[in-house]
Amino acid sequence: MATSSRPRGYPPPLVIPPMLVHETTMIVLHGRGSTAEKFANPLLSHLVSSPAPSSVLSVQSKSIPSTFQSHFPNTKFIFPTASLRRAQAYNRSMTHQWFDMYPLDEYPVEHKAHIQQRGLRESGQYIMDLAKEAAKEVGRGKVIVMGLSQGCATLLTAILAGLMDCNDGRHGDETGTGGVVGMCGWLPFKDTIAQAVGGCDELFEEGANDIFDRDVTAQEEEDSKVNTATTLLREELGLESLALSPMQTSSLCRVPIFFGHGTLDEKVPFQLGRQSAEVLQSLGLNVTWRDFEGLGHWYSADMLRDVVAFIQGLEGWQRRNAGLNQFGAESEQAQI
Repeated sequence: MATSSRPRGYPPPLVIPPMLVHETTMIVLHGRGSTAEKFANPLLSHLVSSPAPSSVLSVQSKSIPSTFQSHFPNTKFIFPTASLRRAQAYNRSMTHQWFDMYPLDEYPVEHKAHIQQRGLRESGQYIMDLAKEAAKEVGRGKVIVMGLSQGCATLLTAILAGLMDCNDGRHGDETGTGGVVGMCGWLPFKDTIAQAVGGCDELFEEGANDIFDRDVTAQEEEDSKVNTATTLLREELGLESLALSPMQTSSLCRVPIFFGHGTLDEKVPFQLGRQSAEVLQSLGLNVTWRDFEGLGHWYSADMLRDVVAFIQGLEGWQRRNAGLNQFGAESEQAQI
């Protein structure tokens, strides 16, 4: 991994090579207070629940336990580590965090939101550069970005703020991101975005027309909402203004996003995650929401099962990424 894209303060990422031929790449962000070294092995070695009989994964090895990594034998995993930053809520102690913030289980989501700005901007740009470099190796749509908790929040902000190229395999250039997986996360500034987009809805409901006095199309309404959210986020992050083209808006709205959250999350309230997903959906983004009854602030075998099914349903990820069982043998689907 080239070091030119790594800004000062971010340790070198942990790179796990693929078990077979390299065809795809997954960039995975840890949560606040963790590191790549602490986060990588528990995730990769975590067992995945068996799929339901009707699942596309049901042809996999017959009831043999499988790990998360074994489902992606052709995938290189890149685990970046957040820089050390002082945490305002913890007497300015140093901790690995993508951005500073106050605990969501104690404070409103936008409490002193200004302390988030620098970290979100720097971390988002860093991850964007990692994704671009990764896509140069495997091509468009072959890079997935994934994050837990604060890592998820960083990815959603980076994408919506126009920091990260998005590509679903049909639009954009060769450096696009093929999909996003968020676990136990949220969208920073969601309330501000929702209010701004609500203002757009009022304009369209009133039948506001452009200077040529023609009706606003559904596509133009969608473009307006996304651009409103992008403009707002870039202002919050101290970035130059950016107007997304219709093609860029279409590409962003097509990028598949998986959003999973436990109903008993003690760190990021379940309703905050659900509301964040609803805000993204209101912008026209392609969000798949899954809630997991009784799960706290972590992933589970069932959540990873749904993540695997989601990713293997994406273009460019189905064929050889069908998986290995935990003993290294290729599944029936992988041999097709």
